[in-house]
Formats: sequence, structure tokens, C-alpha cells
Amino acid sequence: MQEIRGGIQYFLSMLYRTLASSRNIVFVFTGSAIGLMNTLLNPSPNNPLYGRTPIKIELKPWSIENSLEFLENGLNRCNSNYTVSELREFVETLSRLPRSLSFYGLRRCMRLSHQNSLNEAVKQAVKIAGDEIANINAL
Repeated sequence: MQEIRGGIQYFLSMLYRTLASSRNIVFVFTGSAIGLMNTLLNPSPNNPLYGRTPIKIELKPWSIENSLEFLENGLNRCNSNYTVSELREFVETLSRLPRSLSFYGLRRCMRLSHQNSLNEAVKQAVKIAGDEIANINAL
């Protein structure tokens, strides 16, 4: 969603047409695309979604206990081998954000080692942070 084909105006028009044609539809947007999220949450008068009040739900980092429980539940469901110390290392080293936990957990479910999963998660986090800084500078 970071790069919308057809441009933001095309995307907003498509959302408006969808909302106008169906009363029982709800869109849920997640992520960190700062420019897009700002456009959706603070529409200007020339935006097709102007006047449709969005609801903003901001997820804060989870507690260490909730993060570990989330990872353990997911890894148990996919029958992945892990140690609690590996999970704790990830949570304490990198993140307690659902996005990062899911990224790491998926790689463990794909049978990547703890170290490879951790390394990939760190690379992804650095890339996302860099992209977010670039987006802020572009505003």
C-alpha cells in the first residue's frame, strides 16, 4: 500500500465509490505509511472522503508478557521449535510491536533459525524506519 498504483486521488475515489455503493462496509487500514495515513485520517475538503469521520485506533507496543504469549501461541500452532530465551531475546532486542512480532514469528514457522529470523526482522525494521524518515522528509 506504500505505493498506490494510479495515485492517491484514484485510490481515494475508489474508496469513496465503494463506500457510497454499500452501507455495510468498513475499511481497516494498518501500517506506517505516514503520508497515506494522514490523508485518510485528516481529509481535506477536495478529498472524496471529506466528511466521513474515520476512527483512529493506535496500537502501542505490547508488554513483554503479551509479546511472549503472542509468539508462543503462534509458534505452537505451527509446531515450530523454539526456546523462551530465544523469544525473550527477540522481544527485548527488537520490538514489542505486533508487526515485528508477526514478521519474526512467520519466519520461525517457515523453519528459519532464531538467528536468521532475528537478522531478517532487524533488516526489515531498519528499512521501515528509513522509509518512514524519507516519507516525513517528503511531506
